[in-house]
Amino acid sequence: MEKSRILIVDDDVHLSKLVRLILERTDRHEVRVENRSRHALAAARDFRPQLVLLDVDMPGFDGGDVAAQFRADPSLRDTPIIFFTSLARQTAAATEVVKMGGENMLAKPVEPDVLIRCVAAMLLGKPALAA
Repeated sequence: MEKSRILIVDDDVHLSKLVRLILERTDRHEVRVENRSRHALAAARDFRPQLVLLDVDMPGFDGGDVAAQFRADPSLRDTPIIFFTSLARQTAAATEVVKMGGENMLAKPVEPDVLIRCVAAMLLGKPALAA
């Protein structure tokens, strides 16, 4: 079985390592981490992810900036994006996710089982908002 490629873009090194570990433990995903938002586009072009987990609040380019770069790139524009945020409650942030070019969002700190379910649903093309 071929593993799905997931790119994590988050300036929080510890959180991105934890999320990578959670996803890799399922043995269904190959995960790459980019902790510098300014390098996210190059990382995505190189890695060709099937899904992106993208932090909203980062120095340099924020999540909306990075998502806009992905949507402007013909090779990445259809790549699903799940935003991570600790800035607002899940229900308050859901509308903003769509405006920024994402299909889904997860509130930080993320629960491992919620992360795994959300990623699985997105990879199957089911963009229901995570709870």
